[in-house]
Amino acid sequence: MPSNKYRFFAYLLFIQVALLCMHWFVYTTLILLLHIENPVLAAFLKYTLLFLAISFISASVLAMRYKNKIVTWFYAVASTWMGFFYFLFIASFFSWIAFDFFLRPSDAEIFTGLLLSLALVVSVRGVIKTRELTVTRISMRLPNLPQSWAGKTAVFISDIHAGHIYNRKFVNRLVEKINGINPDIVLIAGDFYDGLAVDLTAVTEPLSRLKTKHGVYFVTGNHEQFGNDAPYLNALKKAGVKVLDNEIADIDGLQLIGVDHASTEKRKDYEEILGKLGLEAGRPSILLRHVPDHIRLTEKAGISAQLSGHSHNGQVFPLDLISAAIYRKFHYGPRKYKNLSVYTSSGTSTWGPPLRVGTKSEMVVINFQNRA
Repeated sequence: MPSNKYRFFAYLLFIQVALLCMHWFVYTTLILLLHIENPVLAAFLKYTLLFLAISFISASVLAMRYKNKIVTWFYAVASTWMGFFYFLFIASFFSWIAFDFFLRPSDAEIFTGLLLSLALVVSVRGVIKTRELTVTRISMRLPNLPQSWAGKTAVFISDIHAGHIYNRKFVNRLVEKINGINPDIVLIAGDFYDGLAVDLTAVTEPLSRLKTKHGVYFVTGNHEQFGNDAPYLNALKKAGVKVLDNEIADIDGLQLIGVDHASTEKRKDYEEILGKLGLEAGRPSILLRHVPDHIRLTEKAGISAQLSGHSHNGQVFPLDLISAAIYRKFHYGPRKYKNLSVYTSSGTSTWGPPLRVGTKSEMVVINFQNRA
């Protein structure tokens, strides 16, 4: 345990040093390329950026332990700033590239100003976009689908990250939107919580008002398992959510499989757990798994479809390119691997900076059909 704490603090220290260096780079860009010579303004920018540079790590540490309005406000501001800073840093980087290679010194101020202004506009739009919850409708064809499931619908969500930013109000709005669709079943592929200090009863109680014929099912994500996941899972169970922990639920002839995140991260462990499930060949099955990995093992086990999240589709451009590099074609959307259908959601909300640029927050409505 002590060694884990040391690694955690070393990780935080590394991130903090990196953020300080990056903020200094942006400060230097503002001073030199925008030709800011006023000493009062320069000092204001220096100390403001210094405060903002240490705000996110500080707010995150506080948010892990405390849940009050001051911490919530601080965390929301610090997280939002990180989104703005991401694009300001990119704009600064390209300003120096342009200055070094083709800009005349007299043009640098205008060009840099335009890039930084564009970064701010993109960031503001990114914040607004997080409030736009897209309903994505897909058709999923499963082999030997019972007649009772033909034409039925599921709402699939993931990565809600309930906590200091996405609170009870957000979950209420989500529940109302789901009930308006009137699904037969609701499936949640992990990271319902953000992993920070949160009023568990407040954020889970709205789930008890979900109206479905076959219930609400959930599997853990990495954010539930930063520490002891029992309080998080117990709160979901009290709200009427069925937590699938490396098990199969037979729902009117459909095999719904749910695997725990932590115990199936390693390929060998995942393969062993799949082998013990008692999956019935020839009957349709859907796997809820937080991370869209180990696809070959899933298909080899004879599972019909997999629903995952985790990747957020990168959340902000161009991080979607990194997401695609890690999870390849399964990083987002509907995909096929031999006889296995896969859908990876871009997430119902966001993690870290509450911004969406080039991606969407989505709720997936699945219409089930028989695969001939």
